[in-house]
Amino acid sequence: MKSSFTKQLGSIIDLKVELTLEEFKKYWEPALEDAINNVNLKGFRPGQAPREMAKRYVNEEKVFEKAAHEAVRFSLNEVIEDNGWTVIDKPQVTINHEDQGFSYEAKLTLFPEIEPGDYKKIAHKHKPAMAVEVSEKEVDDTLEWLRKSRNAPELNDSFAQSVGPTFKNLADLRQNTKEGILMEKRLQEKEKSRLKILEELINQSKVEIPQVMIDKTRAQIEKERPGAKAGDLEAAAKKRIKMQLITYKIAQLEELHPTKEEVEEELAKLPKQEKIDISKFYDYIYDVLQNKKVFEFLDKQ
Repeated sequence: MKSSFTKQLGSIIDLKVELTLEEFKKYWEPALEDAINNVNLKGFRPGQAPREMAKRYVNEEKVFEKAAHEAVRFSLNEVIEDNGWTVIDKPQVTINHEDQGFSYEAKLTLFPEIEPGDYKKIAHKHKPAMAVEVSEKEVDDTLEWLRKSRNAPELNDSFAQSVGPTFKNLADLRQNTKEGILMEKRLQEKEKSRLKILEELINQSKVEIPQVMIDKTRAQIEKERPGAKAGDLEAAAKKRIKMQLITYKIAQLEELHPTKEEVEEELAKLPKQEKIDISKFYDYIYDVLQNKKVFEFLDKQ
């Protein structure tokens, strides 16, 4: 068997495979034998007619179709495995009729090659500002909002105790409120940092996104944003895919993979409902945990 290929834009491979006549025989002969055994001739039980007689009634075009299907199936799998390709869409195959052998051409869509930017350097460059401060006014405004939401007449120790049993007085509540605002600000800084990292990674990384991935993601976004412009949907789809591919690649490079136990622990937290197979959420939970590990890794750079 001989094979050759050329790479096209969009992670497309144009492949040509050639089998010699002898190589094709191992697919042709079983297909022919099966067809002969299924010929029904008057006066003979199925499969009992003399071989040469039955052979005259075989539809050779059908035999060729079956042999070709098997030849493509096995040889294509071999070529894909030999090259280490991951095919993400049904191959488009064109079969060539030849007297001295068998050949076909196939257009394959592969999982794209990803060249991420210098993610460690980029992450270090955009480290979140953790030295945030909380003003007394912010605490006052938050407590005032809380007082109004509970229809309380005034902020005092009794009000603080009514908010929760852990608060002995208003000072305790103020301190807890201040710590809560501080935590929220730090989370906001971390989110800003992660967005900056992703934006720069998207700009610096190289990846050819297959059209089939764009079309599928675009359809998902269209459901989320009905009425959005076609150009906006296309751009959003490409950006989302690139983000997913970059985080996936970093996870592979740094071996940031969730364990089976971690995934099952998260699955156990999902509400149990009848007629819902929780195991179907395994891949989703795996991806969520993997992304979390990637961002935690980048936070430490």
